Amino acid sequence: MYDVVRTTQGLRPDVKYITIGSDVGIPATDKPSRSEISLLVNYDKMELLTVIKRAKYDLIVNPTSKVFTRGMAKLAAEKKVGVCLELRKLYYLRGCDLSFALRELRDVAKLCVKYKVPIVLCTGAVKPEELRSPHSLIVFGQLLGLNTKQAKMAITYYPEQYVRRVLHVKKREK
Repeated sequence: MYDVVRTTQGLRPDVKYITIGSDVGIPATDKPSRSEISLLVNYDKMELLTVIKRAKYDLIVNPTSKVFTRGMAKLAAEKKVGVCLELRKLYYLRGCDLSFALRELRDVAKLCVKYKVPIVLCTGAVKPEELRSPHSLIVFGQLLGLNTKQAKMAITYYPEQYVRRVLHVKKREK
């Protein structure tokens, strides 16, 4: 199982994405590279549309249903740009805020399933205490409306495909 763990606490406001390097964890960089898995973190609707069209990033982290529309879902499926849904977003929410956040994530997951956009479920952990077991992530996926098979693929198959692509690019560079 692969997990997207945020080791960079307090990203600078001008940093719009983070990349997962193979040796350092997640260093903040200036430009996305094809030899790394790049995640789009801070974005608005127009920026997201252009990023998906260019297939510049591998994963979009926690898009909202207002930003991630049907057209963007179709385009993301074509360009093989995945959606990363973080459990960490829900850790500190209670009451109505929690139910609204769950609804947003559920709507995005429903669009992803409908248009076959790759989904990656992750903890988004900043601290070791925030890490969760694979079973917890599968339950999180089921809570978002995925069936068991889809949830398992979201924590094993799709992340592995991104890692394999990176390894293939690095092997080709040598």
